[in-house]
Amino acid sequence: MFKTFRSNLILWNIFVLSCVLILFSGILYLTLERILHSNLDDSLQAMTKIDISRAMDICKNEEIQGLISPGSSCDYCHGGRAPSDSFKWMDRYLQMIDPSGKILYKSGNLEDRQLPFGPEILKQAINDDIVLMTASDPNEEQIRVISFPIRSGTQVEHIVQIGASLRNIKETLRELLRMLVIVGSSVLLFASLGGFFLANKALKPVDEITQTVQMIGEKSLSQRLKFKVTDDEIGRLVVVFNKMLDRLERAFESQRRFTGDVSHEIRSPLTIIKGNIEVALRKERDTDEYQRVLRCNLEEIDRIAKLVSDLLVLARADYGDFQLHIESLRLDQLLSEVAIYCQDWARHKNIELDQKIKGEISINGDKDRLRQLMLNLVENALMYTPPSGRIELLLGKEDGNARLSVKDTGIGIPEKDIPYIFDRFYRVDKNRSREQGGTGLGLSICQSIVTAHNGKIEVQSMIGKGSTFTVSLPLFKY
Repeated sequence: MFKTFRSNLILWNIFVLSCVLILFSGILYLTLERILHSNLDDSLQAMTKIDISRAMDICKNEEIQGLISPGSSCDYCHGGRAPSDSFKWMDRYLQMIDPSGKILYKSGNLEDRQLPFGPEILKQAINDDIVLMTASDPNEEQIRVISFPIRSGTQVEHIVQIGASLRNIKETLRELLRMLVIVGSSVLLFASLGGFFLANKALKPVDEITQTVQMIGEKSLSQRLKFKVTDDEIGRLVVVFNKMLDRLERAFESQRRFTGDVSHEIRSPLTIIKGNIEVALRKERDTDEYQRVLRCNLEEIDRIAKLVSDLLVLARADYGDFQLHIESLRLDQLLSEVAIYCQDWARHKNIELDQKIKGEISINGDKDRLRQLMLNLVENALMYTPPSGRIELLLGKEDGNARLSVKDTGIGIPEKDIPYIFDRFYRVDKNRSREQGGTGLGLSICQSIVTAHNGKIEVQSMIGKGSTFTVSLPLFKY
């Protein structure tokens, strides 16, 4: 069993070429056979009138009238000797019979043989039909015979038969078949050698790619296939594979960073909880002290719970299990509810929270997820907007989409950080974020929710002037 692609390629090449050669040889053989037989039949029909005329002339010159006038007697007309050697051709035979089947004359090269005839041939010939048939003589030689009637008035007096041996045709076809077998075998042999050479040459880059890939592991994803890029299948394979390695390297790096960030986010509150408990157990304390430790630990536990909840949401989004309960809802009403919910926090930070909604806006979506989206965006704005700042919630319609914008006058985002703010655990200000209670997953969750609703989220920001997050979602279609 051939299991390598190289072997299969060579075998398929030989198989296809064999089929082509067999088909070509078969068509050539059958075509030549048909042409040779057709030419022989045409030759026999053309010779019939010539040979009849020559037979008549011989009879007249020999003054043998039996060939013309029935009833006369002579050795020639009664199947005797031939008065002339004019019909002794090696590949043509002449025979004349009367309507009753009596042989009147046959050419000398027939010797003791005779051309075949029977009641059916006599009947067709008497009916003025030309009869063509192939027969075998006692020597097992195949002969092509044409039978042709000679009339005197309305009566058929004689039937002329001309035969031709098929020996030459068979020898020609046999020689052709031998030549086709020899040539075909030679072609297949050279094609096999050539196919092996071409397969090795064509698959050599694939072998080199395989060897290179085997050396690339998790710790060496920075390696790339170093081949001359050409506009062929191998060149495109190299380009696609290098791009795949780029994606894998980014994915592994992101996974490595993600694992480290998760470990850090969980380790920090656990360290705080452990420290609080250890301090509390060093000596007897009053009730207020224990309550303070418990409240502090509860805050850290809430932080861990929120982190785990956010990670679960993102994990489901990654695996396509981001379950949505789609329904028709009023986005303007949902935004108003979120604005009312965040008013207390905004007043506590002395931040003006305003909303501008242009009419009723309905969409198909998951109400809970969209509320989570709005809360994350508003909380993110409140988190990074200093006191006396302003946040605007804008909602309208544009190009068949609902367009929601959360605009703040906060600290802004550096231009170099904007492409990464939707990455998990990415923080622009890594020192302040934890103090402000963020986990670095809020914007990642926002992007997952928007993507699940076939929407798009964008951000524009300037340092010291604030940021604007804009979400576009398809409008409800009746």
